[in-house]
Order: sequence, then C-alpha cells, then structure tokens
Amino acid sequence: MKILYVTQYFTPEIGATTNRALANVRCLADKGHRVTVLTEMPNHPKGVIFEGYRKKIFMKEKMENFSVNRVWIHTTPQKNFITRISFYLSFVFMGILHSIFNWKKYDVVYVTSPPLFTGIIGLFLKMIHPKSKFIFEVRDLWPDAAIEMGELTNRIMIKFSFKLF
Repeated sequence: MKILYVTQYFTPEIGATTNRALANVRCLADKGHRVTVLTEMPNHPKGVIFEGYRKKIFMKEKMENFSVNRVWIHTTPQKNFITRISFYLSFVFMGILHSIFNWKKYDVVYVTSPPLFTGIIGLFLKMIHPKSKFIFEVRDLWPDAAIEMGELTNRIMIKFSFKLF
C-alpha cells in the first residue's frame, strides 16, 4: 500500500511524539508499504528551525526506506496560545498546499496527533480524494492537555478552544 503518514513532529526533533511517529513509519515501511511522511521543518523543542532546514518552503528527504516531505511552519521560541495556534494552523495550511500539488494517489492517509489540528489535513484530503482511506490517531486530548499543563489559562480562550473542538 501507498501510505501518506501525516505528523507535525518528526525526527530529528526529540520527544515522545517523534519517537512514536518514527517507530510507526519504520514498522509500516518494514512491512513493505511505501510510506511518505508529511511533516514540518524541524524546530522542536526550542521553536527555532534547525540548521539545514532554514529558508525553505518545502523539502524532500529520503530516510531509511521511506520518504519525508517537509513544509515550512510559523514558529517562535515564545510559547503562548496565539503563537501555538499560529504554529499549528501554519502546518495545516502548508500541509494541505503541499499535498494538493504533490498527491501520489495514496491508499491510506494516516494522521497522528498531537496536535489535533493535523486531522484537518486528513479530512481535506479525504474530501478531495474520497477513495483513499483516512485514519486519525488521537494521542492527546486537546484542549484538556493544554489546560492541565498550564499552557492555556485564559478563560475566554479556554471556552473558544472547547467550542473549536
């Protein structure tokens, strides 16, 4: 099968999300599937795009036995509700834009979170390519996780976030 694996965070970034994504992609590719990863330019955890990835809108890489397509995102070291929403939505917009112009007739669009916003890419692709299967793996419940971690504290933004999801 041809699989488009969508994840906002991916190696060489560090963290549990990137480790899980890499393990999933390796497993799928090792089973003989042709896997393409759609992800951001690496910047986590500092919010600064890594050297070698700067000043690029799109970038293609070959890793092990799968491909990686990277897209530009708006990122900053300052983390607050507005910068995070901008960060997440820039990935959604650029991921959709990249997918429109680089579609390869995937059998499956596999989207993993966090963040939940990545699901928008999968929903959009399912609408324009209805024969592709869409799988959405939810790893964190948002905004609950952001509230519990103290990243989302403004009452108005909390109400807005719950309405959004």
